[in-house]
This record gives sequence, C-alpha cells and structure tokens, in this order.
Amino acid sequence: MLDEKQDYWRLVKHIMREDKIMANQNMAISDRVLMIKLERMYPSLLLGERIQVQVWRLAKESGTSRSTATRFLSAMYNGGYFAYNSVLKSALMDGKTEYTRESFVQELEACRHPENIKTREVPKRKQDRKKARERIKCRVCGSENMLYKLTLVCRDCNTEQE
Repeated sequence: MLDEKQDYWRLVKHIMREDKIMANQNMAISDRVLMIKLERMYPSLLLGERIQVQVWRLAKESGTSRSTATRFLSAMYNGGYFAYNSVLKSALMDGKTEYTRESFVQELEACRHPENIKTREVPKRKQDRKKARERIKCRVCGSENMLYKLTLVCRDCNTEQE
C-alpha cells in the first residue's frame, strides 16, 4: 500500500512539473516540448544523474529538427540550467571515416524550478530571432510586400523566355 501511495505522489509531482513547464512563457514552445520529452525519455535526469542523450531521437520524439534540439540543449547550458557536453568521435569503417556525436546532459540546481527557466533571454537565441526578423525590402519604396518571380533564361544566349 505504501508503494502505491509513493508512486501516486511521484506521478502527481511529475504532472505538476510538466504543468509548470508548459505555463512558462519565458521558454519557446519548442523548448517546452523538448524539456518535457527529455524528462519523459530519461527519468533519471530528474535525479541529477549525468546521462547520454540521443539528440536525433529526442528531436524525432518531440517533432522538432535536430538543430532545434541542439539549440535547446545549448540554450539550457548557456542559461546555467544544464551541464551539457558534446563530443565528436570518428571511426574508420570500410576505408571511410564515419563521425558520431555523443551528447551528455545533467540538470543543475537552477533547473529544479521550471517556472524560472528563461531560454528566450539567452544571447544566442536573441541573435537568432533578430536574424529571422530581417526581411527583404523594396529598394525604391521600402515595402516588405515582395513577389517572387521565376524567370527562364537560356544558358547559351542569355535570352529571357516567357
């Protein structure tokens, strides 16, 4: 009976933690999803253990790209929430060099309170958002309402076709 109660309260605590993560507006939506999926895939992470993360699997399970998952881990490291280490290994297979990357993650004390995590404030993330906001503007009037046209040009005589 005692084990059932402990399991019940452990589950309740886990659900409350996920609710706090989802309510955190200082994290991007993809970061929230990745954080929850990471903790579900590797429950020993919550115990403070150092684990090896398969970034491609984390990305696949959370429905994001590998670069998004890598940027999330990097933002958590830069914010002081994770200890994150990534190692590139090479091996010779059938005369060709093959590369693999091993990533290790450990939650730090700052990550114990998910409502205080701020991944949007990481300087690298700010640079990425600024870059995404840049738009192509008209050289004459400055409008961002641009139309992309495809034009066929002959490679031999450089004549435009309609």
